[in-house]
Amino acid sequence: MSTQSTVIQSVAVVGAGQMGAGIAQVAARAGLQVALSDQAEAQAGEAVAKLAARLHKQETDGKLPAGTSNEIAARIKTGGPL
Repeated sequence: MSTQSTVIQSVAVVGAGQMGAGIAQVAARAGLQVALSDQAEAQAGEAVAKLAARLHKQETDGKLPAGTSNEIAARIKTGGPL
């Protein structure tokens, strides 16, 4: 039996609504690279902007270590429409 393990480094999230954006944020905070995609490409871009603002607020409220909100937000890229 093999004991080889797989390390996940990136994820794709389909749908940039409230749930998809939340999943993308959790994955990015966990250190994963995230491709966020939506049928409406503009919605994916808006979701990334809202996530960046939310992360910045969490940082200023002391819920994230200082200097990490930009690093986390940079892990989330839009993947365009499917």
